[in-house]
Amino acid sequence: MIPALFLDFDGTLTEEDTLVQLLDQFGRRLPDGRDWRAIEFDDSLPENVKLQAEMDLLDLPLAEALAWLDGATRLRTGCAEFLREAAGQGLEPVVLSGGLLPLIRHVLGPLATLVQVRANDLRVEPGRWRVLPAHTPRIRNQCNHCKTWHLRQRQQQGRPVIYVGDGATDFCPAREAELVFARSSLAGQLRSEGRSFLSFTTFDQVAEELRNRHWRLSPARP
Repeated sequence: MIPALFLDFDGTLTEEDTLVQLLDQFGRRLPDGRDWRAIEFDDSLPENVKLQAEMDLLDLPLAEALAWLDGATRLRTGCAEFLREAAGQGLEPVVLSGGLLPLIRHVLGPLATLVQVRANDLRVEPGRWRVLPAHTPRIRNQCNHCKTWHLRQRQQQGRPVIYVGDGATDFCPAREAELVFARSSLAGQLRSEGRSFLSFTTFDQVAEELRNRHWRLSPARP
């Protein structure tokens, strides 16, 4: 059966996290002198609160941010070729991100025509980047964008799911997928839970594995 393919963006399709890059380069300090990481590593805050608090530290035109990313962000090796091949095989790739839609579309450029992109949007106001949460239902109220909801929609259609990710916003959806490719903190989390996954550093590796499977998976779990 042709599976559904979902991919995280920051740190997965890209080598670097675009929001981390922008916060490191342009983010203001907190009143106590700490940087945005004081927000990121505050376990008392849910993801949706963290993201807006971090974006409150940015105050620059979007066009300037995008121009800076042009020279700072790289797609992961094999990404473009993989997306073209996956689309050609009928997997209908979907990028699921807890990040920001304008940044994703800009970095992907022409590749954005090969995928569906589901992410939070952004409104740049004077002195503030305002996060506009993705327009999807939420299974829990912790995130701006519930990635798991998208996976369950495909599984209800009887399609098995492939998930490719790297970070904290991928923990929940990765637990739902039939086949997971993981790196970085996602790999560590799945390993600690005793869940199976395939490690990757390039999309050449992901493509080779899926070719060996003839781009098919078993049906989704009931």
